[in-house]
Amino acid sequence: MIHSIPNPWTNITIKDTIADCDKPLINSLPERIQSRIEKRTLPEPYHGNPDASVYLLNGNPLANAHDLRYITVPAYEKEIKDELLHINTDFLWLRTKETIVDASGVPYPGYNYWKDRTKQLRAVKGMPNLFCIEAFPYHTLHTNDFKAIGTLPSDQYTNEMIEDAIDSGKLIILMRCKSYWHDRVPRLKEYDNVIELNSNQSVYLTHGNMPSTSWEKLLANI
Repeated sequence: MIHSIPNPWTNITIKDTIADCDKPLINSLPERIQSRIEKRTLPEPYHGNPDASVYLLNGNPLANAHDLRYITVPAYEKEIKDELLHINTDFLWLRTKETIVDASGVPYPGYNYWKDRTKQLRAVKGMPNLFCIEAFPYHTLHTNDFKAIGTLPSDQYTNEMIEDAIDSGKLIILMRCKSYWHDRVPRLKEYDNVIELNSNQSVYLTHGNMPSTSWEKLLANI
């Protein structure tokens, strides 16, 4: 994929977790809103392969006290930065070898979350070729905290990916925040190759959580 917009995540480190283009906006927010953003963890704007035939549009990663156990583990920064830079394009949290583990050997919570929600799909397709874009790249304390912040400059990078996916006729699955995504990328409202999950609270990629024939469509596109 050729980008006309530079990758905003190239300078991210564990000591500087906010994209340079986002800093003026985030620093201008009232403290009560800024306090909802967990700035000690690395951003997760997307996962997987941007050239995949199936795109997932999700909400945003939540802040969890357990996450802080991993921020000093060298693999944490390396693995997430490699994904941010598209050095590794396999879905980080679906890898069979769970490389981000704490001192006791417990894997990062992202593995359990994503492997649980793709269990049925992986039973049929093994390691699925997916690309997930989060509505908000930074971890927040609660699900809807990011809606008080609005659009970020870094969103332009992933918006271009979504526009390209539409132009290419890729299958897009709206996991969460349907109205938000429609406002952010208006072309999604009229785009035909979209699957909406039956539940946007329990976002499992299963046959039972999709409209009739959608599961077969997903399997055909993986």
